[in-house]
Amino acid sequence: MQLNFIANTDVPSASGRTLPVIDPSDGQTFDELQRSNAADIDSAVRAARDCFDNVWHKVSAA
Repeated sequence: MQLNFIANTDVPSASGRTLPVIDPSDGQTFDELQRSNAADIDSAVRAARDCFDNVWHKVSAA
């Protein structure tokens, strides 16, 4: 199962729902993805903003 990667951590979707990944050649499910929603996006954006504010803006471009 694939998880969301937020704040350097693998986490399940806020809804707990998943989406099957189906092999079209045989119709078999071979993996599941997180069915992310707005809450997951908000969490990822907050984590990205926090990282930028506290880490990345201090890194020089050179």
